[in-house]
Amino acid sequence: EKFAAIPTEIRENFREVGFGKWAKDWLPIIEVGPDDVAAHLSDEWMNKFKQKENYYTHLVYWYGEEPRSGYGWFEHQEWSKKFVSFGVGKKKGYSDVPIAIVKKLDKKMKLTKEQRIRLDAIHQIKGDHLLPKEKRIAWLTGTTPALRSDENTETLKINHPEKRKQMDIKGDVDDKAKHKSRKLHSKKN
Repeated sequence: EKFAAIPTEIRENFREVGFGKWAKDWLPIIEVGPDDVAAHLSDEWMNKFKQKENYYTHLVYWYGEEPRSGYGWFEHQEWSKKFVSFGVGKKKGYSDVPIAIVKKLDKKMKLTKEQRIRLDAIHQIKGDHLLPKEKRIAWLTGTTPALRSDENTETLKINHPEKRKQMDIKGDVDDKAKHKSRKLHSKKN
């Protein structure tokens, strides 16, 4: 198998969820491996790995983005400065819905495209981090639908520390995603 040359310590990072620094924001990401993505990205990852085995480039998917195009690269040298684990990010408030989005939701206002992506990203990482690694990207590979927000569908619950209460927000899509969402929320409550 072409992935056999990848050391275990690198493989262990695949499907790890956390937050990546983009400009001044910390956004939800999952590190993906070459067998998690389309052939062209897999080949690019393998080529980069062969060039710099000791300092491999991290391939991430930015939660909330389109599965076909929501990928990015982090050089190994910048990884420790631009990635934090889900647990660390949660403690720092990176998994909280930004207050500007909360205010719009409270007022039943329409979110901008960027706000909708951010809300979707928060839903997706909160769902994925509860799953074992081997099941984390089923929606990314097309075997289950992605959890997305939609102003005209079912209500999901989120916690926001500034509000110190549980809020209702609109959630997504078909029956499988709704069922998954209900299961996740019933475990928390």
